[in-house]
Amino acid sequence: MTTEGRFERLASGAAGGTKLCAAASDDDRFRRGLEHRFGAPDVVGDAAYSYSIRDRESGLEFEAYSAQSGPAYGGDVACFEQGPDGYRLRDSVRAALDAFDAWIDAGLTSAE
Repeated sequence: MTTEGRFERLASGAAGGTKLCAAASDDDRFRRGLEHRFGAPDVVGDAAYSYSIRDRESGLEFEAYSAQSGPAYGGDVACFEQGPDGYRLRDSVRAALDAFDAWIDAGLTSAE
């Protein structure tokens, strides 16, 4: 497990589940940002690379990975809630993933 600030890396496969949403970065930038923050990736199943992460602020556990559809986040189905037009990502989950995207990008930008 790697700990740095708000986000910590968990053991491989600890936070898997269903796809939550796409990540904000392109595949190459996302991978470089994750490697900069957490080191070498875990490789699980059909994913090209994968990291299990916990947001220590919200308690959210999620998977940051890339597979055939590109970089994305995975997690528990409890990350969704019923809305007027069907299921949607909970606001708290979206906020945590947006903060993670920004944190990954900031680390990469400072390293360039």
